[in-house]
Amino acid sequence: MSRRLSWMVVGVLLLSVSPSAAQDATLNGTVMDESKSVLPGATVTATSLATGRVIEGVSDERGEYRLIGLRPDRYEVKVELAGFAAVVVSDIELLVGQNATVPFTLKLATLDET
Repeated sequence: MSRRLSWMVVGVLLLSVSPSAAQDATLNGTVMDESKSVLPGATVTATSLATGRVIEGVSDERGEYRLIGLRPDRYEVKVELAGFAAVVVSDIELLVGQNATVPFTLKLATLDET
């Protein structure tokens, strides 16, 4: 009887403990230019509006990025690549366990003359 009770206690403990990874959100997408060509090497930065915590990633050879381990929160997301104007999305809300897809289209940077 005590052995069965022990297994029941272990089972309840395992069910009550949820891994923190299941709590985190993920942000992914593709970085492209205006002609729909993918842009590898773009830096994608997500900054928590509540805590200031920063998660950073870089788009791969297919222009795809993936930011993992984001706490549920509101984020400012910025994408930068040399020769292109930066793009900022000021308020993206990520929920518990959400896998959000946010594509970005960058425009060529213009030179300002003075």
